[in-house]
Amino acid sequence: MPIDILGNNVHIYLKASENERFLAAGVKTWALEPPGAFGTIDEAGMYVAPDTISKQVQVYVVAKCAPLTPGGIAPELDRAVITLSPEIKVVPEDCDQPPGDSRVFTVEPPAQEVDWSITPPSAGTITAAGAYTATSHPEETKTVVITATRRGHVEHHGNATVHLMSVSFYINWLVGY
Repeated sequence: MPIDILGNNVHIYLKASENERFLAAGVKTWALEPPGAFGTIDEAGMYVAPDTISKQVQVYVVAKCAPLTPGGIAPELDRAVITLSPEIKVVPEDCDQPPGDSRVFTVEPPAQEVDWSITPPSAGTITAAGAYTATSHPEETKTVVITATRRGHVEHHGNATVHLMSVSFYINWLVGY
């Protein structure tokens, strides 16, 4: 479904290679700002994000109307903001963890506001800063999924896998059995 940008204060988030169609009554041309901005937009208002995004950036989709001014410039009707966001990578991506032990997870690229969660919830706790503490008494070795979700955008997330050792496995591992 195309997004009508006229008077709607549009701000959307896209990842690499995603697209969105914009519309606005009376549009003669579409433009991206700043000039040379990331992605492309065609005459029908179809915006396509670049194949790779290394850092979060904002691009403005500008709807311009006819008629042209005497200088040949099309007046601006309205604009939409697109925030291009890189994929979220949780670091470390895969690790083993003893019972009761703690480990801090981070996201790449850094400086993204994320919310942390764990599955299953009974496998321990995780703080807002990504510090995971495993449960002290897992009965069996479990796979725990650590998820970082971009704040306010549940479709933008990354996962890590923790192999939580059972207490008996950990004791045997410590003594070399």
